[in-house]
Amino acid sequence: MFTKKYLLEDLPPSRPTLEAIAAGPTIQTADPTNASEVGWYLATGSADAFYKTVDGLFNISAGTYNGIPTMESATINAAGTEVAVVFSKAMTVALDNAEGWTLNNPTRAMTYASGDGTNTFTFTIVGPILAAEAPTVTYVQPGDGFQDSSDFELASITEAAVVNNSTEVFPAMVSATINAAGTAVEVVFTEAITIGDGGNGGWTLNDPTEAMTYVSGDTTDTFTFSVVGPILATDTPTITYIQPGDGFEDAGGFDLASITAETVVNDSTEAIPTMVSATIDATGTEVTVEFSEAITIGSGGNAGWTLNEPTEVMTYVSGDTTDTIIFSVVGPILASDVPTITYVQPSGGFEDSAGLELASVTAEAVTNNSTEAVPTMVSATVDVAGTEVTVVFSEAITIGTGGNGGWTLNDPTEVMTYATGDTTDTFTFSVTGPILASDTPTITYVQPGNGFEDSAGLDLVSITAETVTNNSTESV
Repeated sequence: MFTKKYLLEDLPPSRPTLEAIAAGPTIQTADPTNASEVGWYLATGSADAFYKTVDGLFNISAGTYNGIPTMESATINAAGTEVAVVFSKAMTVALDNAEGWTLNNPTRAMTYASGDGTNTFTFTIVGPILAAEAPTVTYVQPGDGFQDSSDFELASITEAAVVNNSTEVFPAMVSATINAAGTAVEVVFTEAITIGDGGNGGWTLNDPTEAMTYVSGDTTDTFTFSVVGPILATDTPTITYIQPGDGFEDAGGFDLASITAETVVNDSTEAIPTMVSATIDATGTEVTVEFSEAITIGSGGNAGWTLNEPTEVMTYVSGDTTDTIIFSVVGPILASDVPTITYVQPSGGFEDSAGLELASVTAEAVTNNSTEAVPTMVSATVDVAGTEVTVVFSEAITIGTGGNGGWTLNDPTEVMTYATGDTTDTFTFSVTGPILASDTPTITYVQPGNGFEDSAGLDLVSITAETVTNNSTESV
């Protein structure tokens, strides 16, 4: 095998001199390029001598040869895993000497697959090459590597352009969507994704921060992840993925690139439960609280509720797992009161079925339907004899534990002693007297605490020098 066969200095020894070619019996032709037989030619009307080989034509005088094999093209297939190289003529190669080919940008070793004896060779690459890449091809001739049938070697090739027909692209995330319950995230990719050796971790939901746990989707283009959540309808979450290396990848082994704070479609209908209203009943002893959804009393208990102005501790009565909860207060709350309501969330207290806690409530307005009022004195009248005072109240009065004392008639001063009327709206008191017809007495009551009170326990307020009707006919 010759490595430089037919180079000018290595032509067969039978090559004649130019003079001999000119004088000898050689085949004459006007255009040796088109000569059909191997042999020596002298161009008519020229001093140039040629030697015709099977593959090409030597210009003996110029030392050139037009039969050296060349690469005409290199093309990457749609899958990005093969390179088809077309040569100017049929090429041969020994299988143990088919190396030397490299794809650049990105760098890939090219492994001979088929084509020996033809002008088109196929090489495989580990790849795949992406559609967006602009690779080149390099060939380093090892000597007796790729050559034509006349043993002319393919010259080394440096960074020759390659036609890239690859349709391969890096896998990408198309969308991420949170479900109505706010507990799952569906992630759609540009192509089927496989979970590689790097595992299914690396996914995080932000705003609020939630770890995403893989549920299903391996080898498809749609994956489902669970989150503890729930994510609220008002949240505007984003999604992040940190590629661990061989984590999420396509069938070609391309890793999904890391994702930073990509927008998420939030279809959640979840909302933090809120208090809709609070209403005091007619008796002023019960508060009905309505919520935006059914409420469960969690491990934090049912406490934390307070009625303000006046301050009353609210005690849970009923309503757990419904949207209406009833509390009792000692009260009673008066019709004239303008109370507000406060709730301090103890954590795990009042919450919805999804575990979302009722936010603390601060001095929210309360609808007051109470008809309760502090009992008052309507009138006080001295009888004709001047020894009895009848006191009429706005409602039935009970004498409480504070007793029936505290009543005084003034001008003249007389201690009033309870006689009758307990649990009615009209009481009778005796005085020593007699009060004279000419007197203009007034009445005073000092509330001892739990003295005179109504059926709801509301104390009669103290009375200071209220006018008394004097019907006495007594005189000095």
